[in-house]
Amino acid sequence: MVESWLIIPFLNPLMTEKRPDPADQNPAQNIVKGGLVLHLRLLFFIIFILLLPLQLVFAQVGSIAKVEDAIEKFHFNRAEKEISAIPSSATRHYYLIRILFLKNLLTEDPAFEEPFLSACKAGIEDISTLPATDPFKRTYLSEIYFQRGVIRYQKKNYLGLAGDLQKSCEMAEKNQSRFPVNPEQMKLAGGYRVVLSTIPQNWQWLTGLLCFRGDVQNGLENLEKSARESSLLPFESEVVLYYYEKNILSNPELAHQRMARIAQKKPGYFIYRFLEASSLSGLGRNEEALKILDEGEKFRTDAQVFYTPIWDHYRAKAHLFKLDFDPAIQFFTRFLTDFKGKTFRGDATFKLGLALELSGRREASQKVFASISGVESSGFDMDDYALAMSEKFARQPMAANEIVLFKARFLFDGGYYNESQKMLEGLLLKANPLTSDEKTELYYRLARNFGELKNIPLAEKYYAACIEQTPGEALWMKAYAAYYAGKLMESQEKYPAARGLYEFALTFEGYFYQGGLEQRCKAALQQLPKL
Repeated sequence: MVESWLIIPFLNPLMTEKRPDPADQNPAQNIVKGGLVLHLRLLFFIIFILLLPLQLVFAQVGSIAKVEDAIEKFHFNRAEKEISAIPSSATRHYYLIRILFLKNLLTEDPAFEEPFLSACKAGIEDISTLPATDPFKRTYLSEIYFQRGVIRYQKKNYLGLAGDLQKSCEMAEKNQSRFPVNPEQMKLAGGYRVVLSTIPQNWQWLTGLLCFRGDVQNGLENLEKSARESSLLPFESEVVLYYYEKNILSNPELAHQRMARIAQKKPGYFIYRFLEASSLSGLGRNEEALKILDEGEKFRTDAQVFYTPIWDHYRAKAHLFKLDFDPAIQFFTRFLTDFKGKTFRGDATFKLGLALELSGRREASQKVFASISGVESSGFDMDDYALAMSEKFARQPMAANEIVLFKARFLFDGGYYNESQKMLEGLLLKANPLTSDEKTELYYRLARNFGELKNIPLAEKYYAACIEQTPGEALWMKAYAAYYAGKLMESQEKYPAARGLYEFALTFEGYFYQGGLEQRCKAALQQLPKL
């Protein structure tokens, strides 16, 4: 299709009336010529009128491209200004709501909540007036209901969450039925299919409200299609795929490859640099992750970038993983000062306390651990663990064995496997007796290290030793040992043994990080080859 503004200059000479030339042969010819010119003018005028809608379409497409580019770069203020050039009010609402949603999600600042909810109300009313034949109508509504549900979840409004997710799912399903080849609804449809196939037990009540069926493979294909073909923020589908690959499918290498590819194509983009650092951290490549995270000051001082304090949380953890306590304390403190929400607050408070405790500052660490009583759980696994352990260490200092285990744990998380292993082996040879919880953790961490160091026989040995223990608060490590032992079996194509271990891991109840493990086990079971 050729843009109308390229066609019109070529029509201008034909649309200009020519003055009669006295040298013409006769008046009859002049009348014929004049009539022909008038007919041509009328014809081209009609063509021009017909092309005006195309001008609006191209104006909308050009404006949307600028808005999406600004959102992708986290230049939210610029994006809000660019929105005004979009002709369609429904589309303007869609993008404004997306920006306000991201501001809420990344800061949890109450100042953004009311503008977001008001924009949702106005946007839903406006978009609902679009004709049913518009393939974007239900796509817009589905995503807006989903976003509002997420913000309501942050506020622990579970009734509002359930209602919004139900509406979102219904809209996505109806749109897919009416426009089956339309890629625009694939982002949410794919997300629902993956999540519903791996949903933790404590969220099973949602499955009765939502209309999609769980299907990991089909859901991933939907997301890939959306990333390739959608015209509505396709980069978000890539981010969702990255999240699932890293955190649910337990394939950090695949997640890193995806994000490294995008970051190389779009260097300097805030979100991709952040996720690339996160992917490197998931692979135990902490030094490379830290190098990227140290760029945070550049983004922090860039007036165009909407900076999220969550960057400081990850930066603090990267320093903690190498037992570099002073900068870890600095960035955890800065995150807790700047971030307004509950998500990660418990985890950051706990890890700040650990950094102080492990560096020998017991008086300061005790105050931080004690402050956890004023921190409300966000409902995430990591916060539930952090709250419980902080309460314990507020009452009593860490035992010598616990100090070694925590240091070995952080070194492992950073990919410093040999250093972690030396600490653990020293504890294994110590004469000091170990409690059941300490034995469970020691065997679990030895197995994880041996697995990363490609010593499969010893990894299997210590996973089995961990599973044989009868721990209390360390029960989560026994459950996770069964899962990782299953991954080890799967890597050796011992699929029946892997299936048995995944199913065994799902039998545990009432342990830390339960939701995350259930998702991983369910995803792993669905992806095992059918024998």
